[in-house]
Amino acid sequence: MSIFMQGSHRLVDDGGETIVILQADGDVDLNKFVQKKVKVSGTVESTVEAGGKILNVSAVEAL
Repeated sequence: MSIFMQGSHRLVDDGGETIVILQADGDVDLNKFVQKKVKVSGTVESTVEAGGKILNVSAVEAL
């Protein structure tokens, strides 16, 4: 399994570089925030690939 098979979204910086892979936790709908600047909260876990991280998002708000 690849890191790109985990999560459903990517959090990227202004240059389009991936900061972290995201996975919604509970009833959080990440699709509502695609292409928007956001603040996210959650817990970080290791991915199946060494050194990778995935953020289980428990809250998100548009900035």
